[in-house]
Amino acid sequence: MLTKPSIVVVGAGAMGLVTGYHLSLAGAEVTFLVRPARLAQLASPQILYCHNDRALKTLSAYRAISSIGEIDAHSLDYVLVTLDGATSRNAEGSALLRSIGIALAGTSTHLLIGGVGVGLREHYLKTTGLPPERVLNSFLGLLSYQLDKADIPVNPPARPEIISRASMAYVQFPSKAGFVIDSTYPRAAKDFAALYKRCGVSRCVVMNPALFKIVSNMPFPLFAISEIAGWPKSEDLARNKELWRLNRLAQGEIMGLKQQGWIGKLMRLVMTEKMHLKLLQKLEKDSLPIDFVAFNRFHHGGKVQAQDIEIMQNCVAAGISQGFSMSALKEVLARLDAHKRAQAII
Repeated sequence: MLTKPSIVVVGAGAMGLVTGYHLSLAGAEVTFLVRPARLAQLASPQILYCHNDRALKTLSAYRAISSIGEIDAHSLDYVLVTLDGATSRNAEGSALLRSIGIALAGTSTHLLIGGVGVGLREHYLKTTGLPPERVLNSFLGLLSYQLDKADIPVNPPARPEIISRASMAYVQFPSKAGFVIDSTYPRAAKDFAALYKRCGVSRCVVMNPALFKIVSNMPFPLFAISEIAGWPKSEDLARNKELWRLNRLAQGEIMGLKQQGWIGKLMRLVMTEKMHLKLLQKLEKDSLPIDFVAFNRFHHGGKVQAQDIEIMQNCVAAGISQGFSMSALKEVLARLDAHKRAQAII
């Protein structure tokens, strides 16, 4: 790997800016590929607020472009695409992926998929035409949000007077795992993780491929029943025995899919309703001062909900093709659809 790797980050939103900041700290040359209308906003340094140390961070060492043709693709080490799974599949997202594939043809550049979804990597491979060993799955391992788009309550000791000076805020969990990459191609994954670690304030976790798929697919029934129940805290949500059990059954169906392997079968046994509640309560605590439920309401109840629904629908299709009824997950989707229809009428 070059001592000063070159990276294009597609998108300068919640995932792009924080990851770009960490990669910049790691010594990488960072370029953001954005829509032309976004260039003016990136003409000045970007100010981020970190809840962990309650301090502002400045991201200034970067370029901003609006066309992949503006760079020398042969000098690139990585392209990180921060589009969510649903956007990656729509007409505009697919067109962008095709243009990236054309630009990277004949290079050694690795492409990192920043969104999640059943069959999403296959879509990237088909659309970009890149060889499998150069296309890696990944996702953001921390909570990040744009302050002008998300009204998320924060608790003490957050400093609102300082937060107001930033465009982005984020919090890392105690493990400081800011980024996650799957280890299907171990050498490539370890190389990127080593680069990311150079930032000194966050780390990249290299995850087993089967576990990556489980973590990428399993949570979404929870967000669906949370919306149906009005987005309560985990302890209150668990008191709704019917919904809580439905969530457990739906997640179990996802973990039981054949592509999840033996790890999925084991997690299906271990992840009891009581264990799941403990995990959620820990996440709520570790997310402080950010309100974890409010963050999920903004993110999974709105921003990427189309992706979440698509993942659940694809899990249903995969399960049926494998001979499973997927009755619980189908019920979750039906109830969420009915809830959204009812809300639209009010």
